Amino acid sequence: MKQLLNNIQKSKNPRFYLQSKCIFIIVIIFLVINLKTMAAIPVLRVGIFIDYKEINLKGDKGLQIYEIPTGKSLLIQKDNQSLKVVAQPQGIKINNNSFNVNKGIKVIPAGEGFVQV
Repeated sequence: MKQLLNNIQKSKNPRFYLQSKCIFIIVIIFLVINLKTMAAIPVLRVGIFIDYKEINLKGDKGLQIYEIPTGKSLLIQKDNQSLKVVAQPQGIKINNNSFNVNKGIKVIPAGEGFVQV
């Protein structure tokens, strides 16, 4: 990186050097801010049950269920009723709705709620 800046500095155009240095500084600041933002978002991956064919999920303030990795919304449960999630050969079944999911699901509690499994 230092060598790159030295090469730019040796160029005959001082305006080009100043612009390049400003762009370089802006990129570094953006990367630092982006890394801090990513570090502030907690990610939790939990494998609670292994080789179970079905589980029950409940969110005290509701649940949002998304497909991994597409992020497609599969279901939004707005109350605290229990959801029955069943593994099927072609995906999963949540209550009476079947979904063709092969990479897994992401379950997020609504608001400041909790997930009960």
